[in-house]
Amino acid sequence: MKSANIKRSSHHQLTRHPVASLRELFTLAFPLILTTFSASLLNLTDRFLLSHFSQDAWKACCSAMNLLYLPQLGLIIIASISQAFVGHFKGARQDKMIGPFIWQMIYFSLSTILLTYPLILIGKLYLQDIEVEKDAKIYFQVLAIANFLYPLGATLASFYTGRGKNSIVLITNFSIQVLNIFLDILLIFGIQGVLPPQGVFGAAIATVISQSTYCVILFFLFRQKRHAPFFSTNTWKLNPPLLWQGLKTGIPRSLGRTIAVGAWTIATYFLIQKGGDYLLVHSFGLTIFVILSFINDGMGQALLTFNSHTLASNTSHHFRKSLRTSLYFTGITAIILAIPLLLFPEKIIAIFIKDPLSIQSQFYLKECCFWVWIAIIGSGINRIGASLITAARDTLFYACCLTLQWITLCIPVFIGIEKLGMSPSKFFLIEGVNTGLMGVIFIIRFFKEPYRQLGSQSIRIKLYQ
Repeated sequence: MKSANIKRSSHHQLTRHPVASLRELFTLAFPLILTTFSASLLNLTDRFLLSHFSQDAWKACCSAMNLLYLPQLGLIIIASISQAFVGHFKGARQDKMIGPFIWQMIYFSLSTILLTYPLILIGKLYLQDIEVEKDAKIYFQVLAIANFLYPLGATLASFYTGRGKNSIVLITNFSIQVLNIFLDILLIFGIQGVLPPQGVFGAAIATVISQSTYCVILFFLFRQKRHAPFFSTNTWKLNPPLLWQGLKTGIPRSLGRTIAVGAWTIATYFLIQKGGDYLLVHSFGLTIFVILSFINDGMGQALLTFNSHTLASNTSHHFRKSLRTSLYFTGITAIILAIPLLLFPEKIIAIFIKDPLSIQSQFYLKECCFWVWIAIIGSGINRIGASLITAARDTLFYACCLTLQWITLCIPVFIGIEKLGMSPSKFFLIEGVNTGLMGVIFIIRFFKEPYRQLGSQSIRIKLYQ
């Protein structure tokens, strides 16, 4: 009997490596890191090519993304709770719940189209009177219309990532990268005598087409007949109780993160409204941070899958080892990223900025590289803590905790930037400290009883016939 139990336990492990080991985390995280790198590459392609098209176009893209990131992230977080549920269902051996749950989150994603019009109105107010207002509004409006594609993509990807099957998402991501790069070059710069340069409008259209293609591919793979017997992917009817089970878990987490990003959006407003070096440093620092955060994002997704699976399979003794492993992983990441950011900041600056710079601008940008590195370390700690309490569905605490950033982020930035004339790069120092401290609070919270006593019984949901 004992041998049979060990065999069943081994069968339900996520990898063949020792549980909660660095090798297991790397095995789970590596495909997700490549996937999130692929997503970051969409941003990198737009920003890199726009920076070579014109500096104003690049700044417009970065300014518009401040506000676009707010609803995108909030909705993606709600949709991404699918990954935790899929991990729970797999760990609890309730595989036939996976397909119906994914369908409910597909319906949720499509319903977010209703947010488009008010989002555009808010965007016009936020971007009013900045240096690059016209181009920023063009980029914002195109992507706001297609905003529903981001939670939809996150939902469909969760069908695979929640089960530790990441290669399909990875391959699909890299495929659309090729499409996006081709469309960016074609639409941003145009073809002489055939297609005039479209600038920021072309970059936005290329992104929408690429994200649409990503969703279409994953949807058709999800609907393959071979999945139906195992995951009930053909059970597509609207199931309000099941949908609500996902939303009531995802919305508090999303609200907390949205409130935090809202604080971040207001804080960045002080920079872009000042223009000059403040807008330049903001555009550069944000570009570097978004691009290099893919390692932490991939690690966080892998930890969410592992923690959800572990909670559902009642093997909570692995959590302390998992915490140590993830901290080692974050430390290794920090050492790797220190090489380009701390040793070769001039080369990174030269990638995006071709115009001559004043001595003061050069100083701000070099300083920005250091503080962005600190912010990335803080982000890694935050991802570890967030994965723990998200897996435990302690999302109300998550939401309440992140609300504090309206005080701990907005007020210091307002006083420092607006009143005291602080260096614009210090924004990323304040952001990094805030993010890291929140992660520490989440970790402490999780390891207090009863937040890690969430067994498989907590996710048994009856389906409508």
